[in-house]
Amino acid sequence: MVLIGMPGIEKGVARFPQFYSRIGFVHEFHPLDETQMTRLLNELWLPAGVRLPDVVLAPDVIATLIRMSGGISGC
Repeated sequence: MVLIGMPGIEKGVARFPQFYSRIGFVHEFHPLDETQMTRLLNELWLPAGVRLPDVVLAPDVIATLIRMSGGISGC
């Protein structure tokens, strides 16, 4: 099981010792930078089950997606 949450979530989960003791490790994900996110969008990466029309994303659309999302969580 993977739990993804906001920074510091492990402190909140620590209040539940029976649950917290079963967490194997914590990995902090960082947002992708603009170059990485642009590459993903240009390669038409999509989450499973998402379908978009076959349209090339304009640079201003990509810039808006990056600005509004603050990046995509990545390693």
